Amino acid sequence: MKKHVMFIFIVFSSFLFGEQSVIGGYIKFDLFYNSRQIVAAREGHYYLYPQPISSDEDGIDQNIDPFFNMANFQSRVWLKLKSESIIGALVTGKLEADFFGASSGLENVFRLRHAFIKMSWTQIEILFGQYWSPLFTIDVFPQVVNFNTGVPFQPFARFPQVSLKWKMTESLRLEGAVTMQRDAFQEISGREVQQRSGLPGTHFHSIWEQNKFLVGAGGYSKALRPEKGGDIFFADSYTIYSKWNVGHFNVRCKYIFGNNLSDHIMLGGYVEIENNDLEEINYYPTMLQSSWMDIEYIYSNVTLGLFTGYTENNGIDYEVRADDVEVFKARSPNILYVFRISPRIVWKMNSIRFALEYDRTEALYTSEYTNKLKPKILREKPVVNDRLLFAINLFF
Repeated sequence: MKKHVMFIFIVFSSFLFGEQSVIGGYIKFDLFYNSRQIVAAREGHYYLYPQPISSDEDGIDQNIDPFFNMANFQSRVWLKLKSESIIGALVTGKLEADFFGASSGLENVFRLRHAFIKMSWTQIEILFGQYWSPLFTIDVFPQVVNFNTGVPFQPFARFPQVSLKWKMTESLRLEGAVTMQRDAFQEISGREVQQRSGLPGTHFHSIWEQNKFLVGAGGYSKALRPEKGGDIFFADSYTIYSKWNVGHFNVRCKYIFGNNLSDHIMLGGYVEIENNDLEEINYYPTMLQSSWMDIEYIYSNVTLGLFTGYTENNGIDYEVRADDVEVFKARSPNILYVFRISPRIVWKMNSIRFALEYDRTEALYTSEYTNKLKPKILREKPVVNDRLLFAINLFF
C-alpha cells in the first residue's frame, strides 16, 4: 500500500505545485549474462565480482554455471520542487524513488533513493537530506552502463546528511558534510555500530575547476563502537580525483586509500582480535587502495567508453597471531585484489538510449593470510567472470 501512495504522491505533486515543480525519470530494461556465478545483489543486477571456486567431493566447481537475468526494477521517477526565497536563499528540493527495493528479496518494491532540501546563496549551498556520499564525488564518477557505477573500485553510498559547499573563488570551492550510514553495510551491522558511537561521519573536500579541467581531494572519517558499552575506534579514508575534456574525449580518474570502506560497497571492514594474553578484545579496520580510470569518446549521438579499475586488500596495520583472530566483520576479506576492464558503446536519440557493455572482472581469492591479515598468494589463480549487459532507457 505504501508504494502506491508514494507513487501517486509523486505523480500528482507536479500538478499540485504547478510551475514550481518538475517531474522526470526513466523506464529502464536490463538484460545481462555472466559466464559464472557472481557476488551480487538484487537478482544479480548490482554486480561486484565473480564467486570463488567451490569444489565438491568430486572436484566439480559449484559456481561454474552461468548466470542470466532480465530486470526493469532500476526504473525511477523524481520530483524537483522550487520554493520561495528564505533569508536570501533559493530553496529547492528533490524527491526520487525507484523500484530497486531496500535489500535483496525486495526487488520491484518502491524505495526512497534521494530526498533533500537545498538552500542556495551566491557562494554558499547547504543540503539537508539523503544524497550521494561526498566520497562518491558527484563531479567525478564512472559513466559505465552497469548500475554498480564502478563498484568495488568506486565508493558507492547514499547517506542522510547535512552538507555545505562554499564557493571561495570562481575556480575553488570547499565542501564538508556530516553523514550517517544507511543500508549499504547491513549484513555486518555497520549502521548500528556507527549509531552506537554517538558520532556522525565527517567529510571534507577541496575542489579546483577551471575551463574543462577539475581536480579534487578529500577525506572521510567515522567512529564505530562494535560492542555495547565497548570502546570506539575510528576509520579514515582519503581520495584524489580528476577529470578533463579534450575535444571529443572525456577522461575521469580517482584514487582511494584508507580503511573500512565497506559502507561504500568496497572490500574489507574490520576484524575482531582477542588478545588471550591480556584477556581483551580489540578492533582493527582493514586497509585498501583502489584506483580507476574512465575514458569516453563522444561523436554525435554515439559514445564509446572504456573503464578499468583495480582494488587491493592490504590487511591491517598491526601484527597478530592467527589464533587471536576472532572474526572478520568485512566484505570478502579473503580477496587479495579485484581487477576489471569494461568497454561500452552507447547510442542516444532524443529520449531513448541503447547501450551495450562488456565487463571482464577477475578476483584473486586466497586461503591464507600474512601476520597483518593481508591475503597471501600460494598457488591460487584469479577467478574470472565475463559479463555482457544490454540496456535500453526511455527518459521522460
